[in-house]
Amino acid sequence: MGMFGNAVNQAATDAAAKQQEMQMLLRGKNSEQQAIIKFFYGASGGCMSSGMTVEEYRKKVRARLSSLDTKSMALRKLGIDEDEVQEIAPVTFEGYVFNDKVDNLVARASANTWVSSEYMITWLFFGEREVFIYQYSFSMTSDSKKENTMQYFYQDVTNFTASSETYQKLVAESSGCMGSTQYMQASANADEFKIVVPGDTLRCSMTPTDSTDAAIRGMRNKLREMKNR
Repeated sequence: MGMFGNAVNQAATDAAAKQQEMQMLLRGKNSEQQAIIKFFYGASGGCMSSGMTVEEYRKKVRARLSSLDTKSMALRKLGIDEDEVQEIAPVTFEGYVFNDKVDNLVARASANTWVSSEYMITWLFFGEREVFIYQYSFSMTSDSKKENTMQYFYQDVTNFTASSETYQKLVAESSGCMGSTQYMQASANADEFKIVVPGDTLRCSMTPTDSTDAAIRGMRNKLREMKNR
């Protein structure tokens, strides 16, 4: 059959497996979750289809975010009063989740940007001796959500840092207007904020902006100040 024929057969097998996987995920989901799952699997039906676009998906994520008062959720879950944690202004980071420990779905938004089926928001509050952290993440393809709280003494924090990570993800790539979809490994770049403590690193999804850069500088200055007290 030759190498080309083998490659064609393998591609067909992979596509069939992904379609079966998609059908399994669709079971028991509501209509919006099903539409989002189909979006990630490239089941849009081609150029003439009314399938979901990347911008429509982003709008759904923003709508989900706007329905949540995550700051109030954070303060309540941490059991703190905002007036007690004003060493510097509270900081928040948010973004799509890509890390290798999470089995989420990924789609290409543009040549160098990506979206995923999970979104994370992190709040940081700065007390006199401790930093209080709240993380909330939610899935757009199910009813799953995660909520975590942490607190660290400043003396125990090694560093606040930002980095860009690259993760290998299997993504759907459309090929033409006939609805044909291929699945291939792609390198998805993601920005993260990290809190480094001895023996552990807390990762926070982040969408970098001028304000996040300024916030990280302020956090580093505060950490340096607290360690020198």
